[in-house]
Amino acid sequence: MPERLLRVDEVATILGVDPRTVKRLAAEGQLRRIVLGRRSTRYRLEDVRALIDRRTEVHNDNDLATPGRVEESAGQGRHVSE
Repeated sequence: MPERLLRVDEVATILGVDPRTVKRLAAEGQLRRIVLGRRSTRYRLEDVRALIDRRTEVHNDNDLATPGRVEESAGQGRHVSE
């Protein structure tokens, strides 16, 4: 049986974001989409999972405990204090 395709609102719920964010991710090429018509777009669950996997960061315990380190998030440095 073929995998069920997801609507934008379903993907947004899985990711915990606004549907506009899902559309932006697709427009930027970060999330694959299937265009069925002018106003009908669907997403594969496997592509949503791949996006999650690509964006999942792994930190070791020593890195998390370093006071004053700078985290890079979406191109913007963020200072982390003690």
